[in-house]
Amino acid sequence: MLRFLLKLHRSSIASGTKEILHNLAAVMTARGHLEQAETYYRRTLGIQEKLFGEEDPGVALTRNNLGSLLIRAGGPGEAVPLLESTIRILEKSLMPGHPHLAFARNNLAKAKLPL
Repeated sequence: MLRFLLKLHRSSIASGTKEILHNLAAVMTARGHLEQAETYYRRTLGIQEKLFGEEDPGVALTRNNLGSLLIRAGGPGEAVPLLESTIRILEKSLMPGHPHLAFARNNLAKAKLPL
């Protein structure tokens, strides 16, 4: 019982931490601090993958945000695999015309545009 409670406590702390980091990433992106935002998105992604697994739709949305940031920061090549996995995951869990899926497809198209 104690082990279960400890595990539950750790996951609730990790869940709260990922929310804070994700919000910090969004603020840093809005302010143009792209390197800091990338760090926060990557930390959020690591926590989410441990908590929910790599195929979770919430994880996919964070990948989409990171991919969008990488495009803006001049790293579209690195964004492509993130966005492709985002689309693959979201296609399994959302309706074809869902806005999250449309945003991910739009980001992938931007990442693949010639410079």
